[in-house]
Amino acid sequence: MKPRPFKFKLQSVFDLKIQIEDEEKEKLAKLNAEKAREEMVLEGLRNAKIEETQIFREKQKGSLDIVELKQFEAHLKKLDHMIVNQKLRIRELEIKIEEQRQITIKASQERQVFEKLRDKHKEIFIQEMEAEETKFIDELAITRFRRGDKRKGA
Repeated sequence: MKPRPFKFKLQSVFDLKIQIEDEEKEKLAKLNAEKAREEMVLEGLRNAKIEETQIFREKQKGSLDIVELKQFEAHLKKLDHMIVNQKLRIRELEIKIEEQRQITIKASQERQVFEKLRDKHKEIFIQEMEAEETKFIDELAITRFRRGDKRKGA
């Protein structure tokens, strides 16, 4: 007697849940990578401001006319503004990352529900197969026993 293979009736839905979870994880990874890039940009802006401030201080020691002073101040204000904007971009990404993390968690939980359901169905299937096998063996034993009785009685 060849046992029939286990077939999960909701396998296509389970496969879809796995695919959705993978896609959501990929979106989360892309957002994290984007945040890392934006943090590098912020670090570059901060370093540029430090360098410009040092240059400004060096020039202050020597002669500095009013035009250069205003240009440096304008440039430093522009860097400050760029730093603030970059921090805002990073904060927006952090919010998006948290939202995506929640979506990914939900997708993972949905996949886990179907995985547990599949495991439970498989367990029931195995129990049914074992019961069928036991029944078959019992029937075979009864048949052999009856054949043995007929031979003794003849």
